[in-house]
Amino acid sequence: MNWFCGDDPPGIPRDRPRWNAGTRTLSVAQTPDHGDVKPLSIFAAQLRGPDGGHASSQAALFGAGTRAAPAAVAADRLDPTPAPAVPSGASGGTLFAFRAPLRLAPGQAVTLRYAYGIAHPGRIAPLVRAYRRARDPGARSERAWAAWLPKADFGPGRRWVARELAWDAYLLRAASVYEEECGHHTITQGGYYQYSAGLNLGFRSWLHYLPPMTYADPAMAREILRYSMALQPERLGPLPYFPYGIGPLCSDANLGTSGDLDVWLLYGLEPIAAPLARHLARLALPGDPPRHLAARFHAANTSRLRRGCQAVFSRFGGGWPEVTGRPALGNFDFDFCDRRRGHDRRPGR
Repeated sequence: MNWFCGDDPPGIPRDRPRWNAGTRTLSVAQTPDHGDVKPLSIFAAQLRGPDGGHASSQAALFGAGTRAAPAAVAADRLDPTPAPAVPSGASGGTLFAFRAPLRLAPGQAVTLRYAYGIAHPGRIAPLVRAYRRARDPGARSERAWAAWLPKADFGPGRRWVARELAWDAYLLRAASVYEEECGHHTITQGGYYQYSAGLNLGFRSWLHYLPPMTYADPAMAREILRYSMALQPERLGPLPYFPYGIGPLCSDANLGTSGDLDVWLLYGLEPIAAPLARHLARLALPGDPPRHLAARFHAANTSRLRRGCQAVFSRFGGGWPEVTGRPALGNFDFDFCDRRRGHDRRPGR
């Protein structure tokens, strides 16, 4: 017997779960709340294996049993009664569980496949169909990762460095996210910033990840740069003069002051300075941003970005700014930024 369970995110309003017998899919719609007028739906589907029933209620699954032995497991039966809807701010009791009864001979192996994710309601059925048709997506994913990861040889005494390099590259690329409201992919710190607070903090952090992506995944590097550039103002004022990060629905997330955010934008621009100068005039971001920071960069914005970067250069070329009589470093984390700015002070360098 195999059981598949999915979480119940707290505090998010949800409808009653629905079961689609044709696609063997459980889904629950998140209802509009806190400005999100197009919320995603959570879903789980049986892709391969016998259908022995489903459940969507924590209370029905566990009953009078324990975490180690839920009542439905002891009874070898799932109650399909949908979990109740969850109002905004409440902790619900929704889960996804499937039962797959099997009899295996000694040495026999059977692969059960499930899909679990979050998507706009109209995208769920096509996603389930696509993954159900896939013959061996796990092996295909492994082959793709193996082809992408860096392979190094530092000698027999440094094999651990090669393993660490491959793991770090996997960890970095696996942290990519799609900021739908901002209209771009980026790489995030993750952690409690994202998964507890729902924030993509650390403007500098996205740009830390950009240099290796310039070589390993140029398309992702371009996305990170476009995502970050949208926060850079044309004219600089007292710190903080642009957001420390992105909040829900592509809103500002401000966290004190920092003196190194803009210098990391410059470092991100440095490897592609010449291509940027040639192609920035043709850079355009689709979509209208009435509610958030996502912006259009048309030909007219070329001079805007250039003036913003020039203002950043002048700020760092003339020493650290003073605010209320003290250096405005705030959350400044990287002392080598201060050393590097003295390397070449010639105009335009």
